[in-house]
Amino acid sequence: MTRSGDDDGVGEDGHGLELGLHVDGQVIVLLALAAVAAARPQFGFEQQPLQQQAAPSYVPILKRTETRDDFNQLALSYLSADGTAVAEHVALKEVQDGEYRGHYVPTRSGSYRYTSPEGRIIMVTYTADETGFHPISEAIPVDSA
Repeated sequence: MTRSGDDDGVGEDGHGLELGLHVDGQVIVLLALAAVAAARPQFGFEQQPLQQQAAPSYVPILKRTETRDDFNQLALSYLSADGTAVAEHVALKEVQDGEYRGHYVPTRSGSYRYTSPEGRIIMVTYTADETGFHPISEAIPVDSA
């Protein structure tokens, strides 16, 4: 196959292919501005200045106990220097329901006490079993319905 001299792939200026495209300088500037505008942060999300946070205060534990039996049931308690206290007992309970006859679920009962930001001592007692978590406290609002 022979190529003609007119189809040598060199443009009239002798520098590469002549594609018949003429791009105006204003079009290039407009495209560059559009690219910059599209790249800017959207939806008003701007980085917030970093805020200094106070180091967490350390509260020593004054007393801690934990005992387990052969079935991994346990009793634990602790008391911290700020008056926070926790006591909990975990036991296994055999449940006879539906298709899961004779299986065991952990049950928990206990209490915890802490001081609220307003200076009130809050005491909560609770049970937790296959029916859910059941807290009791004067600090918990009771639904009147």
